[in-house]
Amino acid sequence: MKKILIGITILLISGCGSRGTDPYFSPYVDADKDYCEIYNGEGCSLIGIIYISFKDTLESEGLFDDAYCYRGQISINLLSWAGMDEDQRQIIILHELGHCAFGMKDNHTVDETGRPTSIMYYSPMVISPYWKEYKDDYLREFFGGDSL
Repeated sequence: MKKILIGITILLISGCGSRGTDPYFSPYVDADKDYCEIYNGEGCSLIGIIYISFKDTLESEGLFDDAYCYRGQISINLLSWAGMDEDQRQIIILHELGHCAFGMKDNHTVDETGRPTSIMYYSPMVISPYWKEYKDDYLREFFGGDSL
């Protein structure tokens, strides 16, 4: 319930509810909606109303990240995206949706082996080598709030 209230607040403040998602990203967003329904069901409608777009570079805005969320809009560095595999693309979109749709913050939590325990790890690409083996755990933690 807390995630829903945070998401609604973000949407009201940003006024992004009328924009929708860039069609290029629809397969990723649709997959995330499906994951949301499977793992929790709360707040899934918030995922589809976040606008996602490419930026040629984020450096002009003083950012050197692969992607970022600002006022309910996700911007993805086009050059970074081109170098990502499909798992990395899914991870980065989930991570940024965590910020934009659910108001989640980055974390620095790792398990005893050094593996990040959340999609909201501050450097989401570090999750990539663990994604196939631990995808279910990451999605359960992300949508359900259960710790790994």
